[in-house]
Amino acid sequence: MLSQSSATSSTLPLRFLITGIVMFILFQLGSVLTFAGWTGLSPRHPEGWSFAHIILLGWGTMIAMGAVYQLIFVVVQRHIYSERLGRWHYILFLIGVLGLSTGFYRGDVTLIASFATLAFIGIGLFAINIIATLLAARIWNTVTVSALSAVVCLFLTGATGLGMGLNFRFSFLGMEHNQWFGAHLWFGLAGWFGLLITGFSYKMLPMFYLSHGHSSKLQPWILLLWNAGVWSGALSSLLGLPAWCQLAAFGCLTLALAAYCCQIVLIARKKHKKTPGFGILISVWATCLLAGAVLGFLLYAACYPAVLVEESAYAFLISVYLWAWIVPVILGYMSKIIPFLWWTIKYGDKVGKEKTPLMADLIKESHVKLALSLLVVSALVLLGTTALGLEPAIKTAAVVWSLLALGYIGLIGRVFTK
Repeated sequence: MLSQSSATSSTLPLRFLITGIVMFILFQLGSVLTFAGWTGLSPRHPEGWSFAHIILLGWGTMIAMGAVYQLIFVVVQRHIYSERLGRWHYILFLIGVLGLSTGFYRGDVTLIASFATLAFIGIGLFAINIIATLLAARIWNTVTVSALSAVVCLFLTGATGLGMGLNFRFSFLGMEHNQWFGAHLWFGLAGWFGLLITGFSYKMLPMFYLSHGHSSKLQPWILLLWNAGVWSGALSSLLGLPAWCQLAAFGCLTLALAAYCCQIVLIARKKHKKTPGFGILISVWATCLLAGAVLGFLLYAACYPAVLVEESAYAFLISVYLWAWIVPVILGYMSKIIPFLWWTIKYGDKVGKEKTPLMADLIKESHVKLALSLLVVSALVLLGTTALGLEPAIKTAAVVWSLLALGYIGLIGRVFTK
């Protein structure tokens, strides 16, 4: 991933990654202490918004931003445009997320508006930093274009979030809250996370598999279809277009996921390593599961179009996307990224001068396999109880998931003690 020459720049991504871990712990502790109170809340409930933003912005986006700052050098062989800009981005975004989550929890409109603005400014600085880096490098391929598309979607996620808040207060443009909310979700979940994960996987999966000579012809089609799904879904929601437009968006996303699964198979067939690591395998299996779930939803919606306007159906599909794909994929990649980053910082300049531990010594693969397996099984149980509407079982499954998640993130955190 990083070369030794880039070790001096590793402290910026490390700051985001460590903060993301802390936010993940805060979410899980809050879940345990409230007996998974977030599971019984409507997505429109202020406390529900608070928990959602802690996990999606505080953890997921913090980790993703750190990964972008770490991996951008690998992709374009060029340091980021401005580390100072990155530090200001970190400060403003962190303060914004903490204040925004607190404002949601307390139902304080002033806090929400003030700190949402800070978080959005932080996102803007991040977008400027990454876009300036890519423009200076002038290296355009499916990885860099995916990263660019993801950053644009993140910016639009923040913009639609602010628009939603302003519309709620002033009811301008005559648009309903649901229109803003739908676009916010499309840009954030499918756009930011989806395009970033798939785009960087084109670079990272061959590295973990030691795969050479695999075909990459599907990658432009994946990028095109994924963007088509995100933009058609977001714009159809924002403009209040007929339900079939949402169906078309899901169709594009389903085709993109199917092609992405095929691309993974092509990479794995050319591997020169027995296994890429259990964390990476989990991310691959989770992708196949998501592809099947989205296909199932698409077919069901084609037969029963009324489901496209049912909030409960969307809520469950989002739960599958989050707990069965985004979370296990990010956690799986963390088992590789964080040990490498920490080893680079602590031992990179000592190689050849003194005895240093192997990277595999920082985290045991057997421990990752056990902890991540239990976590994924508990997530599937949580989704199963949610689908069946078993209220007491949902909360119990969520608490068990949170406890197992704390155990896994503790395993990741121990890397910093070695």
